Amino acid sequence: MNEGAPIIIKKKKVSGHGHHGGAWKVAYADFVTAMMAFFLVMWIMGMSADQRQQVQGYFNDPQGFMKSVPKGAPNITPSGGHRASQLSASAAATRRKEEEQEEREVEQVRENIKAVLSKGANDADISVLIKNIEVTLTTEGLEIEFVEGKGMVFFEVGCANIRPQAKKLILEIAPLLAKSGRIMIIDGHTDARNYTGLGYDNWDLSGDRALAVRRVLRQGGVPANQVSAVRAFADTRLKFPDAPLDSRNRRVTVMLPFKRMQQSVVNDIPHDQIDPKDQAIFAKPEIVPEKPAKFTTGQKQPVENHSGH
Repeated sequence: MNEGAPIIIKKKKVSGHGHHGGAWKVAYADFVTAMMAFFLVMWIMGMSADQRQQVQGYFNDPQGFMKSVPKGAPNITPSGGHRASQLSASAAATRRKEEEQEEREVEQVRENIKAVLSKGANDADISVLIKNIEVTLTTEGLEIEFVEGKGMVFFEVGCANIRPQAKKLILEIAPLLAKSGRIMIIDGHTDARNYTGLGYDNWDLSGDRALAVRRVLRQGGVPANQVSAVRAFADTRLKFPDAPLDSRNRRVTVMLPFKRMQQSVVNDIPHDQIDPKDQAIFAKPEIVPEKPAKFTTGQKQPVENHSGH
């Protein structure tokens, strides 16, 4: 280095953000803010005039708005808050009150039926059959079972012909059911004994017996639209599963379901046990298939190896 030569100092400017800097973050934040504002405007535009007024009132004075919000106004608080909880509790209390009222009404129907049965105990024609009628209040509703026990029964052996005494008894109950106005579901059941060689089995028998009870109820004054379904279950729902041949498995059940249970009871079909092509269910019981002529003569059908039905 020559003496007296000037000293030159070079300074390099180093950026802490690398090549691009931080300007993109500002642009992205502006974009997100604009999108939020856009969707907020679209949400408000989709509201009715009353709802927009409610939103405006809330943002102008949140505390005062919540104190003076009119009954039935849309809930615009973030999560519904205390008001939503109050509405939910009120709806639950109202629903429970209605259910309790319905339970009392169904219990009254049960007491009326038991009174008629008690009175009929003095009638020699039906006193024996009364012992085979079970009237039970279940979680689903009021269940009336006509059980085929030993001795005097409701149907003739192996067919759907109702005995005169049984018809007389059902006609005594029918006016009470009609007066209740409640929807009914009629189910037919058999034991596990099988028909052989006739082309007529337990599905046919259980369905025909259920329909026979429906016809007598109609004669007793029950409107057609009061029966919502007539179903056949054959031996898939035994009353005594441990004794499949017990005569008490043969029965017809009339169910008056609670309103909260009506749909689930109608849809309560054991699909894992029943072949769909065999199930007899008539959503409109007034429209049913005609039986073959050999089953409409009124004569007792021949039964092979099936004397218990």
